[in-house]
Amino acid sequence: MGSCIVRVIRDRWVRAPNWALALSLAVLGFTVSIVYMTPGGQFVLNLVDFYGVSFTALILAICELLAVGWVYGVKRFCADIEFMVGLKTGIYWRICWGIITPGLMLAVLIYTLIDLKPLTYKNIDYPGIAHTFGWCLSAIGLLQIPGWALYGVLKQKNCANFLSKIYAAAAPAKTWGPLEIQNREEYRNHRRKCELQTKKRSVLQRAYENIFG
Repeated sequence: MGSCIVRVIRDRWVRAPNWALALSLAVLGFTVSIVYMTPGGQFVLNLVDFYGVSFTALILAICELLAVGWVYGVKRFCADIEFMVGLKTGIYWRICWGIITPGLMLAVLIYTLIDLKPLTYKNIDYPGIAHTFGWCLSAIGLLQIPGWALYGVLKQKNCANFLSKIYAAAAPAKTWGPLEIQNREEYRNHRRKCELQTKKRSVLQRAYENIFG
């Protein structure tokens, strides 16, 4: 999990030293986790786990799967894999990424919300201020999705209307691709060939092609 956080930061700031990011993350995690070592630490941990991890993590994971599978697209994702490692992705993985995994996680989320019960610790109810803190913690995590999405849409200055801004924000940037210039040119040529093979289709046809195309 720590390496995922470091990788996201390095994707944004490629020159950041890996050791410095890993050390900073370890120190930050250690410092924040000291509270869990106190006599009331388990009480706090149970609260954070309930509001900040359980259904919040499920919602974020479902959104991530939908973004990769249906916004960026399973078809393009598999084409990128083929460009990088030279292997075609089988239909099993396409169906899992596009349909099965998001569907199963959505089912787990619905069950979690239906089975949701008031939080207690050793049969003791949490005070109201604890629940307020918990919901604020959930909001910080969940608002990242609409917040950054709105930022990405409003950042599109050369679009005529709001709908075109949404389409532009959902599309990869022109600089998207490998870091090395030679590899980036090869990737752009690879994408041109893929786009030449793409025809205008209906929504259902595009959805079918996204998984099976």
